[in-house]
Amino acid sequence: MRFDAPTLAHELLNFAPARQAYTGQLEPAAGPAQSWYVLLDGRPIPFKFLRAADTPRPVLVLLPGMGVTHGTFAGIAPWLVAQHDLLVLDYNSFYADFGWPTGGPTLREMAVGIWAVIDALGMNQVSFAGSSLGGGLALLATGLQPRRVRQLILFNPAVFPQELPRMYHWMRIPLLGDWMMYLSPPERLVNGLSRIGYSQPEVLPARCRAAFERDMHLANRWKLMDIMRQLPPNARASRFLLQGVADLPHPMLLLWGEQERLLPADTPERMAPLFPGLQIRRFAHLAHLPHDEAPDELGACCQAFLNTAIT
Repeated sequence: MRFDAPTLAHELLNFAPARQAYTGQLEPAAGPAQSWYVLLDGRPIPFKFLRAADTPRPVLVLLPGMGVTHGTFAGIAPWLVAQHDLLVLDYNSFYADFGWPTGGPTLREMAVGIWAVIDALGMNQVSFAGSSLGGGLALLATGLQPRRVRQLILFNPAVFPQELPRMYHWMRIPLLGDWMMYLSPPERLVNGLSRIGYSQPEVLPARCRAAFERDMHLANRWKLMDIMRQLPPNARASRFLLQGVADLPHPMLLLWGEQERLLPADTPERMAPLFPGLQIRRFAHLAHLPHDEAPDELGACCQAFLNTAIT
């Protein structure tokens, strides 16, 4: 889909119900709502492919956090598209109406699904930009096929073993979790997200709040519960996340909001010795979604990093 930079509508990154199976042809696109899906073991994985230039350029794959609207990348997208085409990928199939596996896809199945879309599009190499769980999956996907990844941008990524928040443990309990999700209005879930994602929850943009609430209908709330149940329940069970990932030599940019309320606060210090190509930028005034809270500030960092890596 061709669009004009530097403006990028919030809706252009989000998914709509209308989509079609990918058959090897992306054009012509049917407006900003157009998306496709690739089937993997009967599970559809929706995606969009956005291009801001007439000729193909390096591809940057956007991976948001667990159940978070892809529109959170809209603020920094003008900087990302300066040198890249964008592959917007719904790795957890939140916008798929059928083919949801019993219990939800595992983390490895999500990482494999990322490559299923990339392979279907015939892309030899890509770069990743991932937030929260999307950042952790960017690393997992890179570990599966390291030679096909150029560089990574990670926004407060979920990487290291940790104890799950209390609410996550409750959601994992059969029946109790189902009832909690059934009775939880979208507004309550979005309020929780704003308290975690933003240093000042009240500044959550109205367009993002509306998109979050729209996406948290009952079917997606149950999907979110399934994904929570697939997360490793404790530090011991989640150590596999680093298997095949440590010592990746790729250029990486870690953008870390220091008012993090969900992930281990020492994540940057623990990542530094594991990844020789890692650059770390810290933001004392930002929280779990730094790219969404301060897109101008982080967008400039991303563009500088991407330009350096390309050249």
